[in-house]
This record gives sequence, C-alpha cells and structure tokens, in this order.
Amino acid sequence: MIKLKKKKTIELFNNGNHFRDFTFVGDVSNIILKMIQRIGNKKLSNTYNICNGKSYNIKKIIRLIEKETKLKLKYKNKPFQMGDMLKTFGSNSKLKKNYKIKKFTSFEKGIKYTIQEDF
Repeated sequence: MIKLKKKKTIELFNNGNHFRDFTFVGDVSNIILKMIQRIGNKKLSNTYNICNGKSYNIKKIIRLIEKETKLKLKYKNKPFQMGDMLKTFGSNSKLKKNYKIKKFTSFEKGIKYTIQEDF
C-alpha cells in the first residue's frame, strides 16, 4: 500500500500468477486475544496456524486494490524466482475446532476496510 500511495513500481514475480493466503489483521488480533484469555487451559496448549486457509491469486488482488482505490498500480513483471512457492495456504482446522472459530473476514472485506483506514 505504501508503494501505491507513493506511486512507486512494485516487482510482480511470476507475472502475478502466485497464490497466497491472506489473513485480515483484525482476525489475527481477535484470535490472539482468545488464546490469551484461555492461556491456562492445558487442552488448548498447542501450535496453531493463524491463517485464513484460502489462497488468493495475486493478479486478482491487484485488480481489487485498483478498483477500491481507483488508482492504477504500477508493476513490473518479473520471472518466477527459484525457490519460491507457486501456491501457499495454511491449515487452520485445529484452530477453528479448538477455539470455535466459524469464519474469517473475506479478503474483499478486509482490503476494503484496510483501504478505508489507511488511504
């Protein structure tokens, strides 16, 4: 978002054909708060993935950000980087089960909120 605000060019590896798991920061803070409130519960003592569990295409994310900001993002297509993962997403099933989490904020809603607050 900083580069978009400053109208700077970003590097878009693999021409934006990557998929990534994005988690709204409000969801992360709410989950951490739930964990802190239950810190003494030994049954819940474990390692958890705090993640949305869904992958989003980078090109689609760029289009959504452009739509919401009404700005054209400047980017330079770059080749796939050796060692990079094409698609990543985490499993949050243990987190959802143990902390009774029903749903996460959608990427679309999260980005709209972020743009309203930061732009």
